[in-house]
Amino acid sequence: MAKNGKRAGGRLSARARLTVKKILSWADAHHGRTGRWPTRSTDAVVDAPGERWRSIDLALIKGHYGLPGGTTLARLLFKHRGYRYKGDGKTLTITSILRWADDHRRRTGRWPTRRSGEIPGEPGERWSGISRALKVGVRGLRGESSLARLLEQKRGRRNIADRPQLSIERILAWADAHHNRTGNWPTLRSGEIPGARGETWSAVASALVYGIRG
Repeated sequence: MAKNGKRAGGRLSARARLTVKKILSWADAHHGRTGRWPTRSTDAVVDAPGERWRSIDLALIKGHYGLPGGTTLARLLFKHRGYRYKGDGKTLTITSILRWADDHRRRTGRWPTRRSGEIPGEPGERWSGISRALKVGVRGLRGESSLARLLEQKRGRRNIADRPQLSIERILAWADAHHNRTGNWPTLRSGEIPGARGETWSAVASALVYGIRG
């Protein structure tokens, strides 16, 4: 553990306390030196050794280290310094996001996730950015949502993260039953799981890969 309540590597420690005033003073100093406002990708906070702008942005979003949460570094600088980060410049609408999602499904046969990469025909837009904007409420969106939740509400795509909890014992029981019925072990392409309403082997595989649903 480093001095001044910070861990080595730049992560804020549990003892570190942040305030909007302190963050703005660091941002002002950065702007005075470089002529630019910091972003979450700016790397180290020169005036606070050990701190990183990415960690500060996350703390503003999550409400860590004494901050209220629900905002971002970009929104903070826009509110208090009038700076609009280019990534937050283009206003988003639910209608446009759903249109892009429909196009993605037509092209690929699948609904997009936050890992689906760039959005064709929309320079600079990525599904990870759309998901983040829905979650924290930037670029004209209200926040407290997600891409998965939006598609569940508006397109009927079931949100895998909201499904019942799984256990290894339950999955193995389903696999044994599948093997007894078919003579083969299931794969992610084995379709629906009989007797487990709404469950598919692809959903189980995703839960195992990403560590969700328990």
